[in-house]
Amino acid sequence: MSPEEGSDAEAARARRIRARVFVATILAGAVAAGIVVRPPEVPSLISLLFFFVIIAVTEALPIKLPRARGTVSVGFAMCYSAVLLFGPFWGGLLTALGSLRQAELSGKVEVSETLFNRGQLFLAAVGGGLVFQSISGGSLEGGQWLLIAATMTGGITYFGINVTAVVIYFSLKMGADPRSLVLNDIRWSIPSYMGLMPIAYLNVAVYGAVGKLGVIFFLLPLLVGRYAFQMYSQLRDVFVSTISALAAALEARDPHTSGHAERVSYYAVRIAKALQMPEDRVELLQYIAILHDIGKLGIEDQLLRKPGKFDASEMKIMQSHSQIGANILSKIKALREGASWVLHHHERYDGDGYPKGLKGEQIPLEARILAVADAFDAMLSERPYKNPMTPAEVRRELLRCRGTQFDPDVTDVLVDLMDNTDLVQPHLHRSAHAEESTGDEARGGSAT
Repeated sequence: MSPEEGSDAEAARARRIRARVFVATILAGAVAAGIVVRPPEVPSLISLLFFFVIIAVTEALPIKLPRARGTVSVGFAMCYSAVLLFGPFWGGLLTALGSLRQAELSGKVEVSETLFNRGQLFLAAVGGGLVFQSISGGSLEGGQWLLIAATMTGGITYFGINVTAVVIYFSLKMGADPRSLVLNDIRWSIPSYMGLMPIAYLNVAVYGAVGKLGVIFFLLPLLVGRYAFQMYSQLRDVFVSTISALAAALEARDPHTSGHAERVSYYAVRIAKALQMPEDRVELLQYIAILHDIGKLGIEDQLLRKPGKFDASEMKIMQSHSQIGANILSKIKALREGASWVLHHHERYDGDGYPKGLKGEQIPLEARILAVADAFDAMLSERPYKNPMTPAEVRRELLRCRGTQFDPDVTDVLVDLMDNTDLVQPHLHRSAHAEESTGDEARGGSAT
């Protein structure tokens, strides 16, 4: 084991210990909260069992968030309804137990993580319930606007405790950046939960007026909405898969292209996030980066696979791939905005690039990011005509070309990512075979 591997292992152990201490703290807090808020009376067991089944059914149907690693379900509305109806303790207990999912029951999730989820969900429900009671006076019979304010405030408290606990846990366990977790994995769930809070209020009103049958009928539109959102999510997955398939079609023409498009996309996204670009722009850049060389589908195989340098006429033909790629993307509505990024991703910051000779900020920022990410992968990769450069050599080359070939700000961000993150590791792990990148640049004798 190298010193670096030993250091990484030690850091991983330290993270696991911190995460377990936090889990123990959450569980202790949940037990203490349960003792404090437990009421002397027990609600109707049939009512408790009814909501337990409703929560279990809705929580068993989660939907993956389109832009994040997490999931959402309509179960939150039912969990929060139970909190409003039965109080913090019983509502929290129904939430913690009814939301157990198949992966947790089957052992696919670590026991400590399962316990953490139960504990933090109980605490979140108790916190939201206590806030609701303090504002509403502990009654569902108050004024309408008071109950709505209490419901929303209590729901926000519930969600806030849940999010805070999850962010802290994964920050400790994985060493993840809390801000990144919120921006990339959690903020997409906020509209869903905000929309489900008033639904919980209406569900409680329906239960009071009609009873259990009313809740079942009230649940049906939620399940229809879930189905519609699931269809959207699946269509989006098909769209993303189609993009990857197009990139794979290009890479299949040359055994040296495997993995290049995915890595360029990975680097471009890391740079864009470091530059704090809006998430929708980052997502579009991710797709465009995968397809940045799609125009090479219009280049003959004989030229595309040429092992040596290109002559002037061949270079001109090869350079046309950016225009071809832009033309292809301009016909895809969802990707049309990124066509200009592909068109200009071989421009140079000093104006000596192609196809238009743009310079500086005349070049779209996304194209400048693609240019650096593309060249970065080319330098790190093995080719039939060159050996891969070491990360140290790549770093020196990036700084040498800063302000001439590459945007200075983008270059600085990339160098900072190299110095302070594991940016290069995915490349080193995935580059068992050679990949093609900016072959027209490398073979034409540019800085890369």
